[in-house]
Amino acid sequence: MTTASFVPSFLTGSLMAEEDQAFWKNSPERILVVIQLGGGNDGLNTVVPYLNDLYYKMRPLLGQKKDSLLKIDDEFGFHGSLEGFKTLFDAGKLSIVQGVGYPNPDRSHFRSMDIWNGGLDSKMRVETGWLGRYFDSQCQKNVIPVSTIGLNVGKISPKAFLNRHSLGVSLEDPDTYQWETSGTNKVFVEAQEKIFEELNQPQMESEGSLLFLQHTGMNARVSSDQIRSSIKHYRSGVNYPSGNLGRDLSLIAGMMSGGLETRVYYAHQGGFDTHGDQLRSHDRLLQELGDSCLAFQKDLEQIGIADRVVTMVFSEFGRRVQENASEGTDHGAAAPLFVFGKGVKGGFQGKMPSLSDLDDGDMKFGTDFRQVYATLLDRWMKVPSSSILQKEFKNLSFI
Repeated sequence: MTTASFVPSFLTGSLMAEEDQAFWKNSPERILVVIQLGGGNDGLNTVVPYLNDLYYKMRPLLGQKKDSLLKIDDEFGFHGSLEGFKTLFDAGKLSIVQGVGYPNPDRSHFRSMDIWNGGLDSKMRVETGWLGRYFDSQCQKNVIPVSTIGLNVGKISPKAFLNRHSLGVSLEDPDTYQWETSGTNKVFVEAQEKIFEELNQPQMESEGSLLFLQHTGMNARVSSDQIRSSIKHYRSGVNYPSGNLGRDLSLIAGMMSGGLETRVYYAHQGGFDTHGDQLRSHDRLLQELGDSCLAFQKDLEQIGIADRVVTMVFSEFGRRVQENASEGTDHGAAAPLFVFGKGVKGGFQGKMPSLSDLDDGDMKFGTDFRQVYATLLDRWMKVPSSSILQKEFKNLSFI
């Protein structure tokens, strides 16, 4: 490990020696995967209350026909494109958390995402994210290597990763996530390597911006080696659907299979801001979502680590109950959230909000999203949620 001579002491434990990989595979550490549905998923057409006449009255064009649904029980059915979710639900591996939201809902994409990312009161400014505070709590205890504590698949790291002591990693392609020298001259390349090492040497007297840059440079260098090493021999026996989400979840499964020590992975699926022509676009989006999640779960089971992984699927808000004049729906509030995995208790959590008692056209939330976070932190990640969410929230029973 040629980088070992200039790696800070708090990073040396994360280098991917063979014994480290063996320890990871035999350790009881749990993993959380978060999938964000960007734009505001229409939860009412995702989990459909097909016996409710008000649903069809308010959605004469967008209401999902009863015979097209995948029946969950005598009251609800999945959208017909969500065969993947139906399979997971029938296997007892998917929990539907109904009516998720927060007090004083905001219909702005940006503000609502800030609230979800921060995991705090809706009136508070977001300075750190709920996952970022989790990262900080673990780094202080040296429980998880700093370089790979959180990994986001995408160009921009989510605000949920904002923290004070460490940096998560964001990437799209592991092959290009590495230090690359310029030019082909051997002497010139070696000189660049030497400069990089000298610039990123941890200095005890360093502080502020210089320390931040040194930490960032070394974090990227070490995690780059780890990530590319972890997926080197990964060959999935599962056919993932085409599309960005399937590709990203396959990448995450590959990194897990190679022994990467990351405890939190973050993936995205966009396109859910369905103000117009919703039927066609939502069908496609939900098909990709359900099929990708089912393939991911099957992959984890083949790898042999499914008992250590739980995945949460959320969106920043739902849609309004009444369809609009463009055959779409506008920004709303409460919506269902999904959690799946081998360690999940399948079924329903909470109650669907009333369609006859609306708040300015929106469904009223019944489950605070921070109850979901608290449950994942307390029961799955095994850390006290109150210190991270800065408040006590009653746990749900999906773990």
